[in-house]
Amino acid sequence: MPVLVSVDMSLFISMGSLFISAGVLTIYILRYKQQDQQLRDQRRQIDTQEKQLDNQQTQLEQQERQLHHQERQIEQKEREIEQFQKELEQLIQQTALAELEHQPHLEVEDYRFEADRVIIVLSNYGNGVATNLQLETILNTSGFEHSRPIPAMSNLRRREGDEASFNSRAIASGEKGVEFEGEAIVGIEGPTGSTYQRSFRGIMMDLQHTDEEIDASIEFSILAGSLDGKEESVPVTIHPLPLVISDNTEPINLATAVSRVLQC
Repeated sequence: MPVLVSVDMSLFISMGSLFISAGVLTIYILRYKQQDQQLRDQRRQIDTQEKQLDNQQTQLEQQERQLHHQERQIEQKEREIEQFQKELEQLIQQTALAELEHQPHLEVEDYRFEADRVIIVLSNYGNGVATNLQLETILNTSGFEHSRPIPAMSNLRRREGDEASFNSRAIASGEKGVEFEGEAIVGIEGPTGSTYQRSFRGIMMDLQHTDEEIDASIEFSILAGSLDGKEESVPVTIHPLPLVISDNTEPINLATAVSRVLQC
């Protein structure tokens, strides 16, 4: 009996060891499969990331090609703009030359005064017609206490011919020594900023009645238009002409005020 019990115990122990070994092996196999599955998943993730990187690389290459294409287009546009600017500058120069070929060029040959009128001998050495001729009068004086003189315009007309015609205030290309006349009108700006015009003789009468000694001078210029709408200013008097204002009641006009200076 003791021998039989010893054999059963050995068999039982062996079977137990076998079961334990099988369990441990099973655990190792399950862990191996789990790790293998994790490795497979990581491999798939790596493959997915590699594909994403490849796609991004492809997109970057496409973007680089697009950028290069855009750069070439920009360079082409810059060359086109540069060429356009050159052509535009040439066109502007040609237009300016063409305008010069059709612009008037006025010169004052002589001038004199009759009463309050200015007689101007005018020539046009340009290639265009000078139109809408006007006489600009500028009186320089400090004889007004609450107002000041400002430039004023009056029409400049031919001394001969129909005053109502277009040519009466124009001078054609090549015309020389043509007499024009205009009235000396003085503009006044009041203390409130309002403006009005007066005759030269009326202004002189006002200055005659002032108590202080007054220095005054006058200057004239011609404003002329052209058929293309541009304006030209031509000085009549190179320097302002001094005016003599007497303290008596004798009327003073432009001719006498200037001639007295010449007599002095």
